Amino acid sequence: MRVIVTGGGTGGHVTPLKPVIEEIKKLDSKVEIMFIAQEGDRFAELIDEGDEVQEKVFIKSGKYRRFPDEPMWQRALDVKTHALNARDLVRVGLSYLKARKIIANFKPDVVFGNGGYVSVPVGVAASKLGIPLVIHESDARPGMATNLLAGSASRILSGVPSTETTFKGKPIQYVGIPLRDVFLKKPKESQKELKEKLGFDPKKPLVVISGSSLGAEAINNAVIGSIEGLLEATQVIHITGADHFESVSSAIGEREGYQCVDVADNIDVLFRASDLIVNRASATIFTELAVLAKPLVLIPAPQLSDQVENAEILGGQGVVDVLLQPDLEKNPELLVNRITE
Repeated sequence: MRVIVTGGGTGGHVTPLKPVIEEIKKLDSKVEIMFIAQEGDRFAELIDEGDEVQEKVFIKSGKYRRFPDEPMWQRALDVKTHALNARDLVRVGLSYLKARKIIANFKPDVVFGNGGYVSVPVGVAASKLGIPLVIHESDARPGMATNLLAGSASRILSGVPSTETTFKGKPIQYVGIPLRDVFLKKPKESQKELKEKLGFDPKKPLVVISGSSLGAEAINNAVIGSIEGLLEATQVIHITGADHFESVSSAIGEREGYQCVDVADNIDVLFRASDLIVNRASATIFTELAVLAKPLVLIPAPQLSDQVENAEILGGQGVVDVLLQPDLEKNPELLVNRITE
């Protein structure tokens, strides 16, 4: 049997692929798996060629840039964004042709897409070649890739329970979000031991503050603006995102009880050591934290409707606390207040 898996752009589109691959291998160790990733995607490194997949292939797909908060007249005048969208439309066409060639040569029995714009040309090519396509949507509101591929999919899987039973005329099967083994296995060390291992005082609370895999400037600025109050209330591990690390670490400097990292390779350890997590509202994150039974403050990205809806659903059920970014931008001290509460 041969399988192609695809997804990318953020950690949330790639990390669920690992447990899916592992489970497929458990069912049949002889299965050949290919991973098709976006060229230049740093998160593609999460999937190892050789141990997990027999082959990792990169294609240069394009993406559509949206205008989340701009009025209509401003969108019309945004020449740069229109030019980039036009360029990437050509890239999508070229990536479809490349994906079609890759799929035709590999001859998979099934293609599994987990979102991100790289999955669109791969999914369309699979459908055109008559290969069964299974897509998984982690968030409460379907993303663009899911919207584009739903009509071609043989099966649509969802990570969040919904009252909707069909999408684009196809049945939806709720399966939850695949989690890596590191979140499911019982840890060898206690929370206090993990705090000590990370260099923190085991007797004091520890908070992980993160803007998810890509980082979030608004959250980083809130930490910078409220760092004194934060360190009076708690110890902090601050995950900035690779693109923001230099500016944030320079602005805050070295402080007792504060650690700044760009991207956390040991995120499971950081989460287990913490007493509270502040994060974006991506579905993979809150599923991982639910398994670890960690309290969570969500700060959804206002331009991403899927995150906003995730936060509304979970906040409405009372299982997380929600802090809105516009409020935080006006008053960074809200971060301290919410953590203290």
